[in-house]
Amino acid sequence: MSGSTDFTETVRGLEARVARLEGRLQARRQDYRDGNGVLRVRVGQQDGGAWGVRVWSNAGALVIDDTTPA
Repeated sequence: MSGSTDFTETVRGLEARVARLEGRLQARRQDYRDGNGVLRVRVGQQDGGAWGVRVWSNAGALVIDDTTPA
């Protein structure tokens, strides 16, 4: 029955991966601005395909880049 255990573990691993991918697709790209319009934040897929969070100043300077390559 060890084959069944391996299959079950594989299915559970795939379920977890699909859940993560679905979460990424649902939050594909969301842009926010703070109340004073000083910062712009993008959460999700960035230009160039990277995933994560980037924050820019109102002058357009990249302040924070917490992304992982696509």
